[in-house]
This record gives sequence, C-alpha cells and structure tokens, in this order.
Amino acid sequence: MTEFHSWFFASWILCYLTSDDVIVQSFEGETVILPCKYDRKYHGKCAICWMIGDIPNMGCGKEIIGSDGDKVVVKKSFKYQLEGEIQHGDVSLTILNIKKTDSGKYGCRIHVPGLFNDEISGLITSESQTTETSGGIMILTLAVNL
Repeated sequence: MTEFHSWFFASWILCYLTSDDVIVQSFEGETVILPCKYDRKYHGKCAICWMIGDIPNMGCGKEIIGSDGDKVVVKKSFKYQLEGEIQHGDVSLTILNIKKTDSGKYGCRIHVPGLFNDEISGLITSESQTTETSGGIMILTLAVNL
C-alpha cells in the first residue's frame, strides 16, 4: 500500500470509530428534532437538504425539505420544519405530530463547495416494541458520519 493509501485508510477508520450515536425518543403525536449541524464560520453559507429513503451519492434523492443556507426553499409537507438557526449552521429537522408511518431512513446533506466535499448525516428511524398502555413510543437512532 502506498503512503497516501495508508494515510487515507487510517483517517477513514478514525472517522468511523469516532462517530456518535444519538437516540431520540418520542411518543406519537409529539414533535421530534433530528440533529444536523455544520460549521458555517468554516464552510460559509451552504445549501442543505433533508431526504427520506436511501441517500444517493449525489443530489438530494427524495427531498422533504431544503434550505439555501439562509431560509427554507423547498418543503414537501407542513410537518417538516427547520426551526434551528439556519444562518448559524443548525439545520436540524423538526418533525411535527410524529406517527408510526414516519419510520424510515432520513438523511441530511450539506452541500459544501468543491468536489466530493458534501457532509452527510444518515439515520434510520424505527418503532420500538410497544404495548397499548405505552402510547406507541418511537425510537429514532442517528448514526452520524463525520
């Protein structure tokens, strides 16, 4: 292996091992916030998109909400909101009135200028085991790719 390949592989392993898992729990009917942030001071203003389903290598796939870096410019449903400080890099997704049907794969793509620089946070949501008395707890697990 060349020196570059060794360095790249070691860096990839380090990023993989240092990624965090965030667990968000909610009852049906509540509001859920799925975190996604970037360093706006470092990257400058970046367009972002949240999508549902598989995260493609390029583009936004099945986009549900998007921002130009200052304001929301695409929104497929009123239930999806960007209520954080977009101008400061907080592009966390707020889902209103969460239901079991909201389970699935979600992804946040931050369009960083330059080739292959986009930052992606992928997450999979799923229902937990529920009983009739629990009110239907939803457990959302986020695996952040650094």
